[in-house]
Amino acid sequence: MSGASTAPQESSFVAFLKRRWLAIVIVVVTVVVIAANRDEVEFSLVFTHFAMPLWVILAITFALGIVVGWIAKTRRAGRKG
Repeated sequence: MSGASTAPQESSFVAFLKRRWLAIVIVVVTVVVIAANRDEVEFSLVFTHFAMPLWVILAITFALGIVVGWIAKTRRAGRKG
């Protein structure tokens, strides 16, 4: 017998899914919530008031969350050095 493993090699796509499954689920749920909330709402920020579709507010909030998470990850990686 040879020393080669007989286990099938997993594709790079399957490996990607195994590493990122939680992020994929969060993005899918977020897209569903954003798509379901298309009503016009009034939004107050400090001294200003806006009227815009709720999906826009949700999308902006999601994008800001991604940016904050990326910054936190980058700073943490920089401290670990």
